[in-house]
Amino acid sequence: MLQFNSQLQSKIKEESIKHSPKECCGFIYFDKITYKFDIFPCYNHAEDPFNNFIISPRDYLACSNLGKITACYHSHCNDNLQFSEIDKANNNTYNILYILYNIKYDKFNFLNPSNSKKNEYIGKPFILGKSDCFTLMQKYAKNEENIDISFPKDFDYPRDLKEVQDLYECNFKNQGFIKLDKSTKLQKSDGLMMMFPAISDKYPTHAAVYLGDGLILHQPFNCFSCVNIYDNFFKKHTSYVLRHRSLNYGTG
Repeated sequence: MLQFNSQLQSKIKEESIKHSPKECCGFIYFDKITYKFDIFPCYNHAEDPFNNFIISPRDYLACSNLGKITACYHSHCNDNLQFSEIDKANNNTYNILYILYNIKYDKFNFLNPSNSKKNEYIGKPFILGKSDCFTLMQKYAKNEENIDISFPKDFDYPRDLKEVQDLYECNFKNQGFIKLDKSTKLQKSDGLMMMFPAISDKYPTHAAVYLGDGLILHQPFNCFSCVNIYDNFFKKHTSYVLRHRSLNYGTG
């Protein structure tokens, strides 16, 4: 069991102040040579390191070679004392303690996997027509906003997504959704329709749900459903925003 002593706390505080106003990040591990807990600072690879953090798999492997990883830490330099949705998702996925240090308030916060509510939308395997980006959006809309999304009974996923349709005109438009420019200020539960030229350069073939706080929920092709940062890669491929009329608070 991790002994989060004053020495570890001091080291994390020093790293946090050193990298401020960017978020610092790293691991706590049990050194297999010294038999003591220590921190392993990592480079923050996030596109926006002032508000997010990403640790390279290389750093994870390097730390693993030194001993057993028992926790992941990062810092906040603003008023936010809470873990993000992506923190909670990763906390469950990797099953280790998450530690957050807020510089402004000089406070630590902790997130145990057992205390983190399981996100029912993540970690699902890709199955076209049953567990893909559109069925994920459909499930989220129903569960979180009580909005029903249906697709035509004769909608053939393999055929239609290959031949590609304008899904807004043929489906979403008649179900209470409005089409907004990608530059629109996003609201929680907005749909993000994305186009990838390798599949189609005419219409979007991928959908994601905006969760707020710069995060999206989606089901990548042939991958597990996950939460990602809505970074420039996804923004570049976004064609337009879908918003249900019942949630249209900020646009006429």
